[in-house]
Amino acid sequence: MDELFTFFKRHLAALTLVITLSVCAALIAFGDGVRGTDQYWYLADTQTLAAGEAPTTNTVFPGVVLRNQNGFEETYFAHNGPVLHINALLAKSLGPFVAWKYSNIVFLLLAAVFTGLTVGRLAGTQWGYAACIVYMVTPINLWLAGNVLQETFFAFLSAVIIYLIVVGDKAAMPRAFLLPLLVVGCASHPLFLVVGLCFSIYSAVVNRTFAYAIMVLLVVVLTTALKGYVFPSSFPPSMRDLVASSVPGVSNTIWLMSNVVPQIDVAFMVNKLGHALSVQFLPSSLTPIYLVSNLGLIGFICLAFRFSKRMRPVMFCAAVWMLAYAAMVVLMQNQMRYQLLIIPASVICCVLWLSQWSRQRLAVIGLIVLVTAYIPVDYLMLTRIQTESLSERQALLQVSRKLDFIEKSDRIAVVGNNTGGWLSLIATMRHNKTLLVSRNLLQDDTFSEAVMLFEPDYIFTRDGLTLDEIPNAEFIKRHVFDDFQNLDIYRINQL
Repeated sequence: MDELFTFFKRHLAALTLVITLSVCAALIAFGDGVRGTDQYWYLADTQTLAAGEAPTTNTVFPGVVLRNQNGFEETYFAHNGPVLHINALLAKSLGPFVAWKYSNIVFLLLAAVFTGLTVGRLAGTQWGYAACIVYMVTPINLWLAGNVLQETFFAFLSAVIIYLIVVGDKAAMPRAFLLPLLVVGCASHPLFLVVGLCFSIYSAVVNRTFAYAIMVLLVVVLTTALKGYVFPSSFPPSMRDLVASSVPGVSNTIWLMSNVVPQIDVAFMVNKLGHALSVQFLPSSLTPIYLVSNLGLIGFICLAFRFSKRMRPVMFCAAVWMLAYAAMVVLMQNQMRYQLLIIPASVICCVLWLSQWSRQRLAVIGLIVLVTAYIPVDYLMLTRIQTESLSERQALLQVSRKLDFIEKSDRIAVVGNNTGGWLSLIATMRHNKTLLVSRNLLQDDTFSEAVMLFEPDYIFTRDGLTLDEIPNAEFIKRHVFDDFQNLDIYRINQL
């Protein structure tokens, strides 16, 4: 046993490099295309920006149409932010999917490196290597890096900001670099506004750097205030609408999909809290995915009982990130990808906690068991990404060929019992304004009103839905697909 520990300690740097390169190679090999829902938005929006067009999407929402009584109003990107524009620049030479694929791998790698550097500074080089390994093999990190989603970029921002706060506690240079990172962060996600506000207080109260604290406060507040002008978005305009839009078991986008927004009361919030806690902590098939954030919470609590002045900056970071995450999943929804915002803090707390165990060999064994248990989960996730992306690519190619009669000027409404699966079809028709309708979120009269205001040329339905309430809708054909929802196509005879 002694020889085994000596071997790992002596060759840990090489092992870290091998695991890191293996994960990057696996992501390159298994990432074959887009899969999922929101990913099609990201890809289509990247194509739009790369073509030099304005940041508007072809996706039109019935809630917006009904509230504005206007079917022609511009709809901005749902997820507008810096990472979208970064990938648009790369897409001009690499193409949109390849740009996302390789930028995500780079962001994953950098997040792991900065997480390791933070731990290494506080617990020694060997534990820094261990943190880098844990970060690279954590399943949720690989899953998000292998998908066209922005959360891997958020994790990168979190990892770098935490590192700069830790090393900048006694140094001016890292604090200078922190300001532009907070600008990018606040332009990307509201969590970084919370981080900036709390860090401003921390700088004034703990570090006594009052001028710097005021500067941080101004930077994050001004960036957040101007974000809507620089990166216009079609997301709910207020915090109340954002909270009310997500109803567990019903929809995550009611504000967009319906003109009736639920009331926020005690029962509503208790329901959201219960759902968030059950997803995060109750045993289920998602347990391996939430394990690292839950271990990070345990590590944070244990570290708090051994608090020292040297650990103060990292404990401040962990507290702010974890509390902000808790508020986010309760107020909005508990989607597993939101963990990426706190994964650097979770890995840091988990590994720092292990580094303080009196029985170091037991801590190392625990680390080896964690990493070993994650590897088969990683493999299953990567194979799923490859299988689903290949299947969706073939299905969408088949669909697009059968829709070649659609002109670019045609307006289309897509109608089903839910929104799942429609975004891929909408993305294939990026130049057509398309109304996205979840039929079960609209009453008959509001459904008819939204359609009439939008004035579509065609309506696509699925799930056996018919359009009796649209008198000028003429059924023209049904397309049957092997790997895609069957489509009933109606032509709207304009009166």
